Amino acid sequence: MDNIDVRRALIMAIDRKTILKDYLHDQGQLDWWPLDASSVKTYTPLDQQPKELQELFEYNPDKARQLLKMPAMAAASPWTCCTATGRRSKITSC
Repeated sequence: MDNIDVRRALIMAIDRKTILKDYLHDQGQLDWWPLDASSVKTYTPLDQQPKELQELFEYNPDKARQLLKMPAMAAASPWTCCTATGRRSKITSC
């Protein structure tokens, strides 16, 4: 995806805390991509990152919708999202 607002919206639309709690039964840790704590020499915890980056990884579906409703996105709708497993979903509105 070459539209940074789409990438930001998708990151903000994921409720990582609920996934960790309800689906992974708190068996794991919340890290931010692309690095995790195992990358000792280059890893910096999210709470030590700039506020803008911290906000990006907070669950915020309202902000995600707002980003997708921007004029540039409205012209591009509908669009298809493909996951890492190859599953495709057509997204037409927020």
